[in-house]
This record gives sequence, C-alpha cells and structure tokens, in this order.
Amino acid sequence: MAIAEENEFYSKLCVARIFKDLKLLNPDVVIQPILPWNGIVEKFLDHEKEYEGFMEECLKDPTIRYRLKRVYGGVDAELNCVSSNEMYLHAELNLLTSVMNHEEKRIFIAVSKKCCYLCELYIRYVQEIKGYNVAVSGSHKSLKKLCSRWKLPDTFKKEFMSYAQLELDRIIEYEIKLCTEPDSESECIEAYLNSPFYHNF
Repeated sequence: MAIAEENEFYSKLCVARIFKDLKLLNPDVVIQPILPWNGIVEKFLDHEKEYEGFMEECLKDPTIRYRLKRVYGGVDAELNCVSSNEMYLHAELNLLTSVMNHEEKRIFIAVSKKCCYLCELYIRYVQEIKGYNVAVSGSHKSLKKLCSRWKLPDTFKKEFMSYAQLELDRIIEYEIKLCTEPDSESECIEAYLNSPFYHNF
C-alpha cells in the first residue's frame, strides 16, 4: 500500500511541476443590449410587406424560432424590444488578446472546438490588418456559425468594428435577398449551397 501512495505522491508532484507556470485567465463577461430584431432586418428590406413575409418564413423554421426565442426571450412583441444578454469573450480570443497584450506577434492557439465565425473574422483581422501571425486549429468555415452571446475583445475594438460591420452587413443583405427572392424552397436551398458565403473559405 505504501508503494501505491508513494506513486500517487510523485504523480501529483510531477503534475504540479508541469503546470506550475500555468496562468489561468479570468472569463470576460459583460451585459450587453440587443437591438430589436425588426430594426435590424427592416434595414435590409424595401417594404413593410417584405418584412412581414420574411418574419413569417423565419418563424416557421423551428431552428430560427428557437434561436430568436433564446436571444429575445420570445417571438412576439419581444422581437420589437431592446433586450440584454450576458456576452462572453470566447476562450481563443481571451488567449489571443492576452498574448497580444504582451507584444507577441507569432501565436498558435489550440482549442478543443472549432472557432465560430466572429472569432475567425477577428483573427483574420489581426492577421491581415495588424500583421499578427496567428494560426488556429480550426473553424466552422463553410457554416459561418454565429454565436448570439459573443463578446468583442477590447483590443482593437473600434478598428475591428468597421471591418466587421461591412462584412456582416454584406452577409445579412445577401442571406435576406437569397431567402426573399427565389420562387421555391428548392431554389433557395440550391442558391444557398452555391453562394459565396457557403464556400467562402
């Protein structure tokens, strides 16, 4: 029994030595207002009737309905109100901004999941515009996965906003146009699969 206890002691000691310089980063969480959904969508549509039809189609889709309910707390009057949610800085961006704050220009970040679209967009921004050599272990490239509770890092916040706003407006405009113009559902699905946003990366 003493040998087993001794092995456990040395095992714990080795683990302690390996992780002695490990620095845990605190989660970065903020309460942020969410603009009314109708105001966001109407910005891209020409007429009130188009909005009503688009809203009706979105609410028929169980996935969209679920996500709207999760963000706004409901799918009736709640869509016309400002709400708020806790927003989280994703782990890969928490690591990235921590390293960037220490003046590192070459970074590899390994995470246990693929990056969401906004994390990928921010990483692309620091690569292309700010000159960082950042490699990540993967992203949801063709799916453009958006997380509703994503928090923008404070580092390069203002500069990144205009970069991201153009890209996101372009995607929203394209997706709304795609789903309001085709005559049939099959045309909509075919157009989506052939869209540059589906195969962008």
